[in-house]
Amino acid sequence: AEMLKVNSELRYLELGMNNIGDAGASAIGPALTHNKALTTLWLGSNGIGNSGAKALAISVQQNDHLMHLMVEDNPFDDHQAHAEMDKAVTKNRRGAYPEGEPGADAPSSNAKVEL
Repeated sequence: AEMLKVNSELRYLELGMNNIGDAGASAIGPALTHNKALTTLWLGSNGIGNSGAKALAISVQQNDHLMHLMVEDNPFDDHQAHAEMDKAVTKNRRGAYPEGEPGADAPSSNAKVEL
């Protein structure tokens, strides 16, 4: 997770199915607040529960670059945390593509936070 704080090149990080759990999500979360390069993060099937989801939600709200966050197949059921992640990622996507995403018929209102 510390590497993410200083990363300036990595754009896509796939950590799915690594069983990082709440501890891993809580470690990755704060690193995201410093990261200005990562645009896609896949954390699916990692055993992330509510405390990990909350940590991610707080951090994603402070990151202006992450546009795709996949957290599907994790056991968290904190709908507030999901909504906060969704809102932050949608804001980032709209900032990157104010006229709508390339190839899309209309500006996307759906965040790329997948459950």
